[in-house]
Amino acid sequence: MAKKDLTINAKDFNLDNIGTTFELLDLYPVFNTIDSLDENGNQQFYKNGNVITKDGDEITGYMYAVKVLDGQFKRKTQTVKVNGTDPLMTIEKFYDSDDVKIKFKNLRNSYIGQNGALSYLADSVSLAEENKIKKYDEKVGK
Repeated sequence: MAKKDLTINAKDFNLDNIGTTFELLDLYPVFNTIDSLDENGNQQFYKNGNVITKDGDEITGYMYAVKVLDGQFKRKTQTVKVNGTDPLMTIEKFYDSDDVKIKFKNLRNSYIGQNGALSYLADSVSLAEENKIKKYDEKVGK
């Protein structure tokens, strides 16, 4: 008789299905990372052997901090990274808007941290149908 594995792990759950509609709480750019070099041009390392990196000046994507609006994780918060240089909207327009509801295309879990924290990635982001966004251009007189 074969012994059954009784351990629960991440493969036992569909971590990709966290919801379909989200409220945008914040958005910010994600920059490329570059190796930190010493004065002689050599890579610098932490004591554990990992390479020390720092943010570069090239935007590689945007991080969307969201609140889940439906499903079993309703009211939970999460961040989702979308690669690319075109954000859903400008940060100024977001800060001038109320209740921005969004949806992600191909939302999936991309990483489970040692502390159990989850990271998410999506191919793209769009506004949900039910938005009440103020017209930013009208407010600034354009």
